[in-house]
Amino acid sequence: MTFATSLYERIRSTNVVRDGILVFAAAMLLNVCAFAFHAIVSRKLGVTAYGALYVIISLALLAGFPSVTVNTVVTKFAAEFRALHDDAHVRALIVAVCKVFSWGLLFYVVGGIALAVPIGSFLTVPAWTVALAAAMAGALVLVFALRGVAQGTQDFRGLSAAFVTDGILKATLGAALAAGLGLAGGLVGFFAGTLISGAYTMWRLWRQYGTAARTEFRIDLSRVLTTTAGAAALAASSAILSYGDVVVVKHFFAAHDAGVYAAASLAGKILFFLVSFAPMVLLPKAVHAHSRGENAIPALSGAMGMVIVLAAAGLLGFLLAGKAILHALVGPAFVEAAPLLPLYGLAMSLLGVTNVIAAYSIAIHRFAFSAPLVVLAVGEIVSIGLYHPTLFGVVTVLVLGNALALAVVALASLKRPAELIPA
Repeated sequence: MTFATSLYERIRSTNVVRDGILVFAAAMLLNVCAFAFHAIVSRKLGVTAYGALYVIISLALLAGFPSVTVNTVVTKFAAEFRALHDDAHVRALIVAVCKVFSWGLLFYVVGGIALAVPIGSFLTVPAWTVALAAAMAGALVLVFALRGVAQGTQDFRGLSAAFVTDGILKATLGAALAAGLGLAGGLVGFFAGTLISGAYTMWRLWRQYGTAARTEFRIDLSRVLTTTAGAAALAASSAILSYGDVVVVKHFFAAHDAGVYAAASLAGKILFFLVSFAPMVLLPKAVHAHSRGENAIPALSGAMGMVIVLAAAGLLGFLLAGKAILHALVGPAFVEAAPLLPLYGLAMSLLGVTNVIAAYSIAIHRFAFSAPLVVLAVGEIVSIGLYHPTLFGVVTVLVLGNALALAVVALASLKRPAELIPA
């Protein structure tokens, strides 16, 4: 048997491709619906007002970056409990998630109210939109924590159903609220589907694990803290590398230019969201294999193969039909963003590959990438703040920074042997 045939058989045995296709299809529908939301709203609000809404949504997603950290940590430990067939601890994890992150939501609300005026002044948006964005960010963390339990237990059907629910509500209820109520309606409408899909996820999890034996929630705190630190570094860096540039451009450029850049960012992120399903499937499968003393490389190989193929196809589409994509997505008023699309798409593709490798490293307990990645992410945004002669110059810095981040993560992930999960 050749090496290629052997690798293919190992990849197939992990079911990464099968589950990946299911989650990919659901995530694609979610992303298409999210872009439909933007397509409808951008036409209703116009360049300047849409630019303001987009930066507020970006602010909410940026403030909600702990959601990705929480999702990663919860997924990892839920996957370990599943590998040990410990339904009682899965139930205890669900209860702990609901208690802890409900308090977290309150913290976000209070913080948003306290910082509403200075942040609103910096971004030249109404202060109340900042407070509302904070509340949405807190709710996002709770929903992502619940989705982490579904991921970790490999309930990819339930996870996919949640994505579909989220997407359909964004494109229908969300777009209607944005068109009728402007900034407030746009912000609430964009996240309404997420909140309702979170309620569905909770119902599905409790139906499956609510009858399990009650037990005290016990977990190795040192491993939780180590995993949280690594996941937080990845989440913060990803948030900065994918949304930080939008905030900087909104501050330094005229409203029209910021709106054009928002369109380029929105379209370019198609490629990032296109491959965002891969770490969702890879992480629990790699944890499951590693915790049982098995080789997790086939899971990584399957995820990387899907990401590279999809990213390459997307970049080709941007090169050949950038104006048509922008015209369909946000309307003719934004087609001047077309020259930025190939480079922005490349930056997002590089970030997508970085996230896949980092998710694998977290699964097998390697965290050497964490500190260098955070330094690079902050350095990239500082560089854009110092060097922003044109929008094209901003995107060029974005590509170079994301390429360097990928190289650092790939090298650091091989720095030391993986730690075996204790029995």
